[in-house]
Amino acid sequence: MTTPESPLVQRPGLRLPCPWTILSFARVAIQACVVVWTLTPSPAQAAADAPSSFAYAATIQAAPGDALYRLRLPAVVYTHAAHADLRDLRVFNARGEAVPHALQPAQSATGPETRLRVPVFPIPTGRNDSGVEGFRVEMRTGGAVIRVLGADSNAAARGFSWLADASGLSRPFDHLDLELADSAESTLAHVDVRVSEDMKSWRTVAEAAPVVRTRVGADSLQRLRIDTPGARGRYLLLIALANGTPLPLKGVHAVIAPDKAVPPFESVAFDATGADRDGASWEYDLGRALPVQEVALRVPDGNVLLPVEIASRNDTSEPWRPLATATAYSLRQGGVSYDSAPIPVAGTPARFFRVRLVSGKDTMPREAPKLAIRWRSDDLVFAARGEPPFTLAFGKGDARDGATPVASLIPGFGTPAALEPTPAAIGQIREHAGVAALKTPLPFGRWALWGLLGLGTAMLVSMAIRLARGAGAPPSKP
Repeated sequence: MTTPESPLVQRPGLRLPCPWTILSFARVAIQACVVVWTLTPSPAQAAADAPSSFAYAATIQAAPGDALYRLRLPAVVYTHAAHADLRDLRVFNARGEAVPHALQPAQSATGPETRLRVPVFPIPTGRNDSGVEGFRVEMRTGGAVIRVLGADSNAAARGFSWLADASGLSRPFDHLDLELADSAESTLAHVDVRVSEDMKSWRTVAEAAPVVRTRVGADSLQRLRIDTPGARGRYLLLIALANGTPLPLKGVHAVIAPDKAVPPFESVAFDATGADRDGASWEYDLGRALPVQEVALRVPDGNVLLPVEIASRNDTSEPWRPLATATAYSLRQGGVSYDSAPIPVAGTPARFFRVRLVSGKDTMPREAPKLAIRWRSDDLVFAARGEPPFTLAFGKGDARDGATPVASLIPGFGTPAALEPTPAAIGQIREHAGVAALKTPLPFGRWALWGLLGLGTAMLVSMAIRLARGAGAPPSKP
C-alpha cells in the first residue's frame, strides 16, 4: 500500500534552501529597496523644490545671451539660509527649473604686497626764528623733492604736517605704513592724507585716519597703517589734526596691493546675550551659524583697553574653541574716539561666541562690547539654461545639497584659458514660503519604511524558525 509523502519530506534530488539563506536574501532585497527609495527623489519631493517652496527669493539681474554668470552673495543669504553651508540655495529659470550652480570662495589677492619707502620732510608751522617762510621746496627736473628748507630736527614735534615725495611710485598705492620715532609717550592722533601732481591742487584720499601707539602695563597696541585705496599722486601731504597728541613721524612706506583686489567684508553686529562676571566673559548668540574671518569688538566708550580671548562653538554642549587673543580698545583724545581694528580669526561657521578677559578681570566694564562678525562672501556661478529671468532661492530646511563643483561648471577652470562668467547682480529679496520653510520636517515616510522593514524582518525570522523546525521533524505515520 502506497502512502502519500509528507509535504515536508524532500524528494530525491530536490533540497530546500537553508532557512537562514532565505532570510538573508529577503533582508538584502528589502534593504536594496530602502536604498533606492532613499537616493531617488520622489515626484512629490521634486515638486517641492520649486521656487515657491523656499523661504526667500530674488530675481537675478543679468544681461541675456551668455552661458555663465557670476554674482557675489549678499550677507542676507547667509543670515537667512537654513544651513550654514548654503545647501538650500538654488537658481531657477523662468519655467521654475533648477539650473546648475556652484559656490566659489571669494577670490583673494594674488602675490605679496609691495612696500616702498618714500622720502618724507617735516613742514614746520608758521615762521622760524630767522623770519624765513615756513618751508620752501626745491625740485629737480621731473619734479622730485630734494629737501624742505626751513625744517629742523624738532619740526616733527612742533609741526603738524609732512611732505612726501611719491614720484618714484609707478602704480597706485593702497596703504601708508607710518614709522614713528621711539618714545615712551603714547601717540593718539588723526591724520589727513592729500595727494597732488603739481603741489598746487590737492585731493584728500584719507580723512582723520586714526594713528595709535600706546602701552598699559604689560599690554601694548599700535595702529600705524592708513588706508588710501587706489591713491595716486607725485606728492603726499600728511596733516596731523590739532586735536591729538604730537605725531613723532620718522618715516613713511607706501604699500602697493597685489593686482587683484580683495573683496570687501560683510559684517553683522550682535549684542551680548549673557555676562559671567566671575569668569569675566560675555557670550553672544548669533541665532544661526555664520562664517567668520574677522571679529570686530566695539567696546564701551571711555578710554578702555580689554585684553581678550575670543572663542566659538556651534552647540551649548560643545567645549569652547579658542580663535584669537587681542586687545580691544576705545580711546578718546581731544574729543575724538580711537577704536581697535578688526581681529583676524581662523574658524568654521559658528553660532555661539565668547569674549573673555585674559587680564584686568577686576576692571570688567559693566557695559558689554558689541560683537561684529565679518566674512567675505562666496561667489555664485550658474549656467544660464533655459529662459530668463533667473531666480535665486534660499531657505529650505529639508533641502539637499544641489551645488555642482565649480571645476565641472567652468570650462578650463584653474587655467588661463578658463571661461570668465559674466557679472550679474541680485535684485530685491522677497519672501515666498516664509520662515515655516526653514524648519526640517519630521521624516514620517522614512520612519514608516524602516518600521515596515523591521516588521518584515520579524516575520521572516518567524517563518525561518518554522521551516527549520518542520524540516527536522519525522515524517507522519500512515
